[in-house]
Amino acid sequence: MTSKKHEQVAIRRVVFDGAAFPALDDSGESAAVTAMRVIRDFETERGDLLVVCVVLPREVAADAVSAYQDAVGAEDDSHTVVVVDDTAGAGDLQRVCAQFDAALGSVDHSGILFVTASAATANGAAATGMQVLALPAREAQRDDAFWASVPLQIARRIPSEFNLTAALGHAVQGTTELGDVSVVKIDRRRAEARARSWFVLDDPGLGDLDGVEIQLPVAVSIGLDADGAIAGVEAAQPQPEAMDEAKHYLKGLMARKQIAISGKASSAQTHVVRTDALGRRRLERRHFER
Repeated sequence: MTSKKHEQVAIRRVVFDGAAFPALDDSGESAAVTAMRVIRDFETERGDLLVVCVVLPREVAADAVSAYQDAVGAEDDSHTVVVVDDTAGAGDLQRVCAQFDAALGSVDHSGILFVTASAATANGAAATGMQVLALPAREAQRDDAFWASVPLQIARRIPSEFNLTAALGHAVQGTTELGDVSVVKIDRRRAEARARSWFVLDDPGLGDLDGVEIQLPVAVSIGLDADGAIAGVEAAQPQPEAMDEAKHYLKGLMARKQIAISGKASSAQTHVVRTDALGRRRLERRHFER
């Protein structure tokens, strides 16, 4: 007997109902915008570019439309942002699909994955033959960690190691304090990655910088559940030699006066110590030596 999963038409396009997208911050960013930057590079099961469309209600400000156009790379004509009079009802979905069909040729709507936080809109999309990914409305509007997982939810529906690798790294980085996450291996229930993690340097020889945190490279193990979602993330501890080397590196920066601790940093200072909302002092690179 053929499973329902195998009966589904391969996904070639993803359409997002942007009515429940979180608001942009002062810099024009949001967790949904960041997620689009990951999804825009996804491929289909056949290796073609997965076409992305974002449908936004007309009441959304022009800067939000521009932010999503930039996020999906709409200028290259592969992806698009469509503005509609209200939320993406069935009539609007048909119009959006018609635009796709004109550009790509007639495509079965069952090859579209429609992503929405509205139950009514989800039903309308399903009625047109689309596949549907229903998002919980509250999390979609407010939760950055939730949006970090959206590319992974989509990647799990399309057989592609490229998509899964990119989405898994994005999800880990968006839900932990790990940085520069790079997935190197994926098995059925576990993945391996490289990343950078924060560690405290305790050394009286560091003077005022005793107790500062610095990022060091670590190996990361990612547990996956039966559905491919992240079940847990564990970062290895650095070797003692790596901690000693980090202290030596920090002392060298101090000796060359390359660290800005307070006040305005000079152009010669390549690093700065910033204190976060939890009172943690963290060493961040401003730029490389000129």
